[in-house]
Amino acid sequence: PHAEIWIAGMNAGEARTLLAGVPGLRIFSGYENAVGLIASAKVAVVPIRAASGSRFKILEAWAAGVPVLSTTIGAEGLVAEHGRNIVIADDPEPFAQAVSRLLSDDELRTRMGAAGRSIFEAEYTWERGWTHLNRILTL
Repeated sequence: PHAEIWIAGMNAGEARTLLAGVPGLRIFSGYENAVGLIASAKVAVVPIRAASGSRFKILEAWAAGVPVLSTTIGAEGLVAEHGRNIVIADDPEPFAQAVSRLLSDDELRTRMGAAGRSIFEAEYTWERGWTHLNRILTL
């Protein structure tokens, strides 16, 4: 109940009208450094229920060493392993419980953040991308 909720995104400003007056809510839109903003959070919550394309929100959180809570669809296509480098919950009650657990368990948060950073460095840096691409091109 005392958590501060941050909503960030290119068009997050549109949420200001819809969510005006919600206590503990901060909305960030048009910021320069997404990873810097995410790095100052305790948990990155990525509740994607329908999507396609890249999961940059999760990659940015992993780059920042911030633990991630998402849905199965939200983590689709990533080297994401529930309980190791990400927490996955698809239904509202388990999702809310996972947010509370991550916010209240410093050890879990630290472990999950470090594991996310590790998988980011192993799989998602520019260097690793070029390595993967070169391997494909030389087949």
